[in-house]
Amino acid sequence: MNRILKKNTNRVLNFIFRTVKDYHKRARIVTRVSKLYINKNNVVEYDDTFGMYWQKHNKTYLQIDKKPIYDFSLHKYEKRFDSMFGRKYNIKKGDVIIDLGAGIGAELPFYYNRMEKEGHIYAIEASRDSFLKLEKFHKMNFFNKNISLHHIAISDKPGTVWIEETTMYKANQINSEKKGLEVKALTLDEFVEEHNITTIDLLKMNIEGAELQVIQGMAVSVKLVENFAISCHDFLFEEETNIKETIKSFFENNGFKVEEIDTGNKYIDSWIFGKRIKNI
Repeated sequence: MNRILKKNTNRVLNFIFRTVKDYHKRARIVTRVSKLYINKNNVVEYDDTFGMYWQKHNKTYLQIDKKPIYDFSLHKYEKRFDSMFGRKYNIKKGDVIIDLGAGIGAELPFYYNRMEKEGHIYAIEASRDSFLKLEKFHKMNFFNKNISLHHIAISDKPGTVWIEETTMYKANQINSEKKGLEVKALTLDEFVEEHNITTIDLLKMNIEGAELQVIQGMAVSVKLVENFAISCHDFLFEEETNIKETIKSFFENNGFKVEEIDTGNKYIDSWIFGKRIKNI
């Protein structure tokens, strides 16, 4: 879709929305536009519970946003998945994946299909707001028992942490200063033991700056990890945090080859990837 067409389409939709106040009608209008210009299998649905709009391709729900978006595509989301979470590791049938910071579960359909509905995905999310969306996302996509959902925080010690819920549900942050909502915390070692996990084919971590606490509680579980994709959120802090360098050193000292990327985009470049090359 070229820029001029997109700009004009947005103008028309904004004009229509000034008169159409019913959110479900807005969703139906955007669905028609998306089917016409993007893909005939696209659907936009308004969710009364969250006051947000789901993007759907055929029977697969993909994402939720505050505004109704028409120019989404399954291909675009899969390309994003491959550029980050699947950049260095090809997920295979029967894999065991720990998705730490699962959000609403936007990566689950891509894990699920590549695992061929075998293996297991442990989707862990500390934010209550995001977890409620994750539960609904899981239910609407008819995932089977191979995906389990866990409303906990993974930290450096067991107990309680707090999470500040913001209007940007994708950027809710964990803290230990009793700001926000309480959530149960476990170390990754404890979580692995509790669920009898003996191997982790892929550890994905996207937890908004709490990465250092996680590695402090995975002295045992790191030995089970074969591959990882971790977002190091140094860019969230004004002071120097050295999250990326600390994470790199931790995994290199535990037998991993660690790779960075350089695209010029600080969000994408925050990701590092690792593959086990020897046992320690």
